[in-house]
Amino acid sequence: MTTPNVQRLSVCNDYDLITLRQAMRQQARAARLTPPQQARFTAAVSELARLLLHGSSSAVFTVGVSTTESGRAALEVACAAEAEGDSGSDLSNLFASPALTSARKLVDDACLLDSERGLRLAMRMWLVQ
Repeated sequence: MTTPNVQRLSVCNDYDLITLRQAMRQQARAARLTPPQQARFTAAVSELARLLLHGSSSAVFTVGVSTTESGRAALEVACAAEAEGDSGSDLSNLFASPALTSARKLVDDACLLDSERGLRLAMRMWLVQ
């Protein structure tokens, strides 16, 4: 299987969001996801990026193929953002957002964490081997 390279993308404005969408689609295609999976993955990441842009000054997305502890391969995007103001309330608002709930339903696995470095989220689409 051809695996995509790991990419890091910073999203600070709407132009960056367009670039992020294009990169997600290319990574999904390179990981050999089906066209519907490519669309779901790209849409989920795009929704997350929009939410993060409204709640923080910028976000950094890292995408590439990863392997879980159980040995399952996935196309994974992880993002981090530094929230302005009270990061705890921002995190609560993000969890309560219908857009994030919808985005999480589009991917096979999603995990949202609040860490010392700010908001962290990973979304995965499982790869068929």
